[in-house]
This record gives sequence, C-alpha cells and structure tokens, in this order.
Amino acid sequence: MYWDQLGGLQDDAFMVAVRSAVGFCKWFPTVAELRQFYRDELRRQAPGIRIIEHKPVDKEAAKQHLEALREAMRCRTR
Repeated sequence: MYWDQLGGLQDDAFMVAVRSAVGFCKWFPTVAELRQFYRDELRRQAPGIRIIEHKPVDKEAAKQHLEALREAMRCRTR
C-alpha cells in the first residue's frame, strides 16, 4: 500500500521527508504524514512550486524503480 501511494515521488525529496517523519512522528508515519513532509520539503527546496505527484505507470516500472532505490540505498551505506 505504501509503494502504491508513494512510489512516484521524487527520490531525494522523499528521503528527506522520511528522515523528517521518523524524527518527528511518535509512531510509524502514515502515508498522509509522509506526503505532508514530502510537500514541505518540496516547498523548502523551491518556494512557490506547484506540487504534482505522479504514480508509477505500471507494475514493471514500479519494480524497476524500486530496484534502483534499493541499489542507491546499498551504495549510501557502504
């Protein structure tokens, strides 16, 4: 469910949003909370920006995107 709702968000802004949510939320963040932190980060990066969220086109595209994210996470922890 989380991937379905958040899979199309920009990686860099989303990672900042996740870090913020984990730091501020008492419980595991909901999709709505993550979206709010994400929007806040986009606004911080570019004040006045119009926020448009996109969902992955299909399941195969989502799988490829997820694998790219996993690889990026592996590289950051090395």
